[in-house]
Amino acid sequence: MPKELFEAQAVWLSPVEREAKVRYLRLTVLIGLIVTVSGCGIARQMESTTTRGNLIQLQVGMERDSVLSLMGNPYTREGYGDKEYLFYETNHWANDERKRFTPILLQNGKVVGWGQKYYYDTSERKNKPGIRAQSP
Repeated sequence: MPKELFEAQAVWLSPVEREAKVRYLRLTVLIGLIVTVSGCGIARQMESTTTRGNLIQLQVGMERDSVLSLMGNPYTREGYGDKEYLFYETNHWANDERKRFTPILLQNGKVVGWGQKYYYDTSERKNKPGIRAQSP
């Protein structure tokens, strides 16, 4: 590029133009942050959707190792005597924990059922003495 052409393009910005460029830069950074943060949530929702899809493949009587192989590690778990509940995130955007997670009930290491209604119908032992929740 000829030196004269380069020098002609090097024009100082007026204060108004400089302020406009700063606003544009701030807006660009803000939009970038919003996209980044929402992208993380979208990725988590996609993972939840995949997990929800895997629930279709669950079967009563399935061994614990088969469940973990299919579903992956649970978000959390609870144990009450011979019962173990594995909780999987199946709706990342839900505000209510009951709608966000799907429990799978294992008894003696085998699946006997899953879903929130099943959890509440079968977890009456939670408030009895001698039974405690276990975290992973």
